[in-house]
Amino acid sequence: MGATSKKASNDAKKNRVPSDMDSEEVPVTLRSPTIEEIRYRAYDIYLSKGATDGHDLEHWLEAESELSGAKDSTALSE
Repeated sequence: MGATSKKASNDAKKNRVPSDMDSEEVPVTLRSPTIEEIRYRAYDIYLSKGATDGHDLEHWLEAESELSGAKDSTALSE
């Protein structure tokens, strides 16, 4: 076996997914939502709830939670 084929074989081993790891289990890096994304989602929530004033923080936190993928424990108890 030549040096070229050994290198190719080693490269293939480094890049493969371990057989005991299902491809759906590969971890995904999540990013935080931007302020702009939160702002737009909070406004959508505001409109969907009748555009009533005085709930801006509630809408902001709900939007932030939705976009970051966090579970809202209060939604389960309602």
